[in-house]
Amino acid sequence: MSPLIQYYNTMNYNKDWISITFFYNSNSWQKLVSEAIIPFLAKIETSKHISEYITNIGSLRGDYIELKLHSTNDSIAAILKYAETFFNQFLSNHPSDTQPATIPINRIFLDFPNNTIHYNLYHFQVDTSKDKHNEIFRHFLKGFSKILLKCIKSESSFCSNGRILLMFHLQLALLKASSISFEQGIELVQKKLLVALQPDLHKSYDFIEEAKLEKQRAALLCYNQQLWEKMWNLDKDYKDRLIEAVELCKTTCNLIRNHLPITNTMGHSNDTPFITIIELLMREINKQLGIDAETYVDYLLEHALKDINQ
Repeated sequence: MSPLIQYYNTMNYNKDWISITFFYNSNSWQKLVSEAIIPFLAKIETSKHISEYITNIGSLRGDYIELKLHSTNDSIAAILKYAETFFNQFLSNHPSDTQPATIPINRIFLDFPNNTIHYNLYHFQVDTSKDKHNEIFRHFLKGFSKILLKCIKSESSFCSNGRILLMFHLQLALLKASSISFEQGIELVQKKLLVALQPDLHKSYDFIEEAKLEKQRAALLCYNQQLWEKMWNLDKDYKDRLIEAVELCKTTCNLIRNHLPITNTMGHSNDTPFITIIELLMREINKQLGIDAETYVDYLLEHALKDINQ
């Protein structure tokens, strides 16, 4: 019996779930997804070993793609055995380039080694209750995971601007499907940006620095709104490219409407249960794409400067 199977047998939490995290250079994610992850999922789905999966990507402690697999027929041990052989062979034949570490290292923990696989890296918890809110989130995350893998498979440059654009399109589709106004939508979008643009409380600023910071903050907020207005008006364009995302957001919003005691979701203030769930789903989009506020601000800065210099 392999050490991995022995480890699984000692687990006392989420016995019907397993997570597999691939630390692999994001420049080669297209190869990892198209030649390893998608064929692996197709094989275990065909054999009825899993009932659902959730996908996350990010760059915390190294570029990674994480799969969370759920089995309802005691097949986790079989999945682990197959995964260990299948993915070790792939990494042996197709290692990605390892980037040199950035010096100085300004964090406590080092990155995980590139071209490595980790099982149940974090003691994650997946809520499997029949709660109505949980049903909404599981429906959305499962659909989003399929869209995410398709996007990575089809775009060689997905690791850079691709995931930011997917964030824009999916959040936009969610806002439009929810039938809330643009003003309400931009208010939700601005929330995380406002947090990211707050001055460092541990740093002392003089009056000139504070004024400069406030000016930059106002400019970015303004640019952010202009960017969202532009995206909001590209109605046909994003529908043509992301039909699945639009349909996912429509079915998700219908689930919310069916589960909540709200007769009309049009024109609600931003403190209703409906808007709260939409906001939480928007956060989940960022979480699954590994986009934190700092990443988003960097993107806005880069594109705002390009616009200024044109």
